[in-house]
Amino acid sequence: MGLNSSKKEQSDSNSPHPALLAFAVFASAGFIAFVIAFGVTSQWWIQNPNIDEMRKIAMVNFDAWNKALKTKNDATVANMYASSDISFLPTVSPNFIRDNADAKMYFTDFLKKEPEGTITSHEVQPFSPDSYLHSGMYTFMVGPASARSAVKARFSYVWKKIDGTWKIIHHHSSVLPGSDLMTQDDLTSAADKNFKAWNDALQTGNKDTVAAMYTTSVSFLPTVSPNHIKNTPGVVDYFADFLKKKPFGTITDQEVMAAGSSSYLHSGLYTFDLEDAGVKQKVAARFSYLWTKVGDAWKIAHHHSSVVPGGSEPVLTEAMVRQAQTNFNAWNEALKTKDKTKVADMYVSDDLSFLPTVEPKMLSSRPETLGYFDTFLKKSPSGVLSQDKVHMCGSDGFVHSGIYDFATTDANNAKVTVNARFSYLWKKVGNDWKIFHHHSSKVPIS
Repeated sequence: MGLNSSKKEQSDSNSPHPALLAFAVFASAGFIAFVIAFGVTSQWWIQNPNIDEMRKIAMVNFDAWNKALKTKNDATVANMYASSDISFLPTVSPNFIRDNADAKMYFTDFLKKEPEGTITSHEVQPFSPDSYLHSGMYTFMVGPASARSAVKARFSYVWKKIDGTWKIIHHHSSVLPGSDLMTQDDLTSAADKNFKAWNDALQTGNKDTVAAMYTTSVSFLPTVSPNHIKNTPGVVDYFADFLKKKPFGTITDQEVMAAGSSSYLHSGLYTFDLEDAGVKQKVAARFSYLWTKVGDAWKIAHHHSSVVPGGSEPVLTEAMVRQAQTNFNAWNEALKTKDKTKVADMYVSDDLSFLPTVEPKMLSSRPETLGYFDTFLKKSPSGVLSQDKVHMCGSDGFVHSGIYDFATTDANNAKVTVNARFSYLWKKVGNDWKIFHHHSSKVPIS
C-alpha cells in the first residue's frame, strides 16, 4: 500500500458517516420546511413574546373589562369588544352573539346583576405579539351589595390588538358543570310561587310564619321602617306591627334574573292594600328580593321595599268619617269642662297654626293656645256640626271642614248662637289624635 494509500485511509476516517450525512440533509430539509410553513407565514418562532409579559397584559385587560362592568354602562362594556366580526357565547344567554350591537344589548340586562369577576385559575397562550388566548376559571359575584351571591364559571377570551387597542374578538363563558343556572321559565315560575307563598304568609297574620320565609342572616330594608334588619328577631318585630295593617300585595311589574345556581333576584313594582285605623290605603311600592335555596326550601336572603315617589293615595272610609266626628266630639266635650289645659292638650305643642273665630292673630304655640282658651272658655262654648266633609292627608291625617253652630254666652250671660265655618287638620301623634291646624270664621252674611 504506499503513501497514497495511507492518505486515502486518513481522508476516509475524517469523512462523516453516510448515515449522519443523510440525517443532516433530512433535518435541514425539515427545518427549511418548518420555516416555510410557520416562520415565513407568521414568524411566530422569531417574534414569540415573553410569556410572563403576555400574562401581565392578559390580567391588565381582564381588569379593564371587569372595571367596565362596574360602570353599569352597557356601551362602555361593549366597547371592550371588537366593533364587528366577534363571537360571543355568554353565560346566561342562549344566543350566539356576533356583532357589537348585540353584545351591548346583552350587557343591558346582565349589568343589572351588578357583576364582578375574580379569576381563580387561568392560562395565557400567545398567538403573536398582538393576540392571545386567555382561558380559565372565574367566580362572579352578583346581586345587590347587601346580599351578593357567587357564580363559578369557566372562560375563554381571545384578545387582539386592533389599531393599537386591545379588543375581545371571542368570548365564551359557561357555568361550572354541576352548578347549572335555572332556565328563565324555571326562574319566573319559582318567583311567582315564592311570592305567593310570602303573600299567603302575610294573610295568616302570624309574624313567626312570615319571618320563617327569611334566612337567619338576612338583609331587610322594609317599606315603613328606618332600620336595616339583619336577623330573625328583627324580622319578627317588624312584622308584629306591619301585619296589623292587614297587608295584601299584588305585583304589577317584575323582572327575574339568575344570581347563581340556586339563587335569583326578583325585582319590580307591587301595590299593597293596607288598612290602618279604619283607613284603607293602596300603596304603590318598589321591591327587590334575593331568594336562595337553603336545603330544599327557598328563603329570602335580601328584601328591599320602598314607596314609589308620589305613588300612595289613602282611601277614605266611613270609619274615618266617624273618627273625624269622634275627634270633634272629644274636642267639644273638652270645651264643656272649661279647663283650658284639657282643651290645649287636644292641640300639638309646636308646629301649630290656629286661626280662631274671635282672635286677630295666628296662634302657633301652647302658651298662646292656653291664653286664648283662658278667655274663650268663660263664654261656655258648645258646638254642633251641621255640615262636614273629610279629606285624607296621608295615611295618618285628615282635614275635617264644614259648618258648625256655636252657642256661647255674652256679658249678660245671655245665650248667643254663631253660625261659623271650620277647618281642622288632625294627625296621629303616637296613639293620639292631635289638631295641627284649626281655622274658624263666622259665615259671611250674603
